[in-house]
Amino acid sequence: MNVARCEEAGVPVNTVLSTMQGYFGGIYAADFNRFGKQYRVMVQGDALNRATPESIHQIMVRNTAGRMAPISEFITLKRVYGSEFLNRFNLFNAASVTGAPKPGYSSGDAIRAIQEVAAQTLPKQYTYEFSGITKEEISSGSQALLIFLLCLVFVYFLLCAQYESYVLPFAVLLSLPVGLAGAFIFARYLELTTISFCRLV
Repeated sequence: MNVARCEEAGVPVNTVLSTMQGYFGGIYAADFNRFGKQYRVMVQGDALNRATPESIHQIMVRNTAGRMAPISEFITLKRVYGSEFLNRFNLFNAASVTGAPKPGYSSGDAIRAIQEVAAQTLPKQYTYEFSGITKEEISSGSQALLIFLLCLVFVYFLLCAQYESYVLPFAVLLSLPVGLAGAFIFARYLELTTISFCRLV
């Protein structure tokens, strides 16, 4: 668009753009009801009158003096090639990749595999970033130890208030790991015994 020529001819730039939109792109005008349904009214040039680039010479626009001028005096058509739309992430051009771990692998295994492959194959000017649930999983993974320690401290103070002692809660807290380890070892031993028995039978 030649803005300087629009100013010389007294044609507002908004008028040129709205005229182009009305003839070629279409403008939503209003709604009307008929036969119990609501229809949308779109203002647009006839298909035959906007099928070729030369159709722009037939469109006129009104200047501030009330005179009509061909819109081709202010618009120059140029063929360009490019993407229909661009994805952006963190203000950078981006390509979205969605994946899921195969059966038998956890989401942590999939994240580590992506990080290893990206470190080996991506060029230096490219980078990657996780989003959504995966990003939350990565950020919360480093907090698991801190949350576990805070839970231990909270349970310790709760037991201190219950037993009115700072020593007795250690007996409860230290007995839990031993009990859990015993239950796990017994379950594992029972599983191995059952497998051996099945093989013998």
